[in-house]
Amino acid sequence: MFGEAAELEARALAQIPEDKLRTRGILAVSYVALLYKAGELDKAERASYELLAGDKIADAAKTELRDLLETVWDEQALATTGLHYSGNEILIALRGGQIGSGTAPLETALHYINGMTSLVYRVAEWQGQLPFRTRGLPPPEVKELV
Repeated sequence: MFGEAAELEARALAQIPEDKLRTRGILAVSYVALLYKAGELDKAERASYELLAGDKIADAAKTELRDLLETVWDEQALATTGLHYSGNEILIALRGGQIGSGTAPLETALHYINGMTSLVYRVAEWQGQLPFRTRGLPPPEVKELV
């Protein structure tokens, strides 16, 4: 049904005047998202490229399409390993100073990634009602779960 909805969204997008950038952007993001939900990853990737290459959608929609495209690439890469997303996510946003969109000094990024990793392990241990660990690495089953 997602695939059918995507096709209908594409038809609607084709009928919107080119000067209606915001409306076109909303429909473009919806179209690609529906392709993604339908599991049509290659088609979602191609559609993203085509929509990003033009100047007929709002800039905010282009940002959302880039985010969707990254998710599609991740899914395509995971598909080759037999793994899939759990649907759960943790979003870490680094802002300020020398940090721009998609960029950060390596030391800063590693610092925050290590901190988040430790926090996620601790939460998993707590949720699993494991004994409180005062030092060392988490048990292998916790690492595997995370």
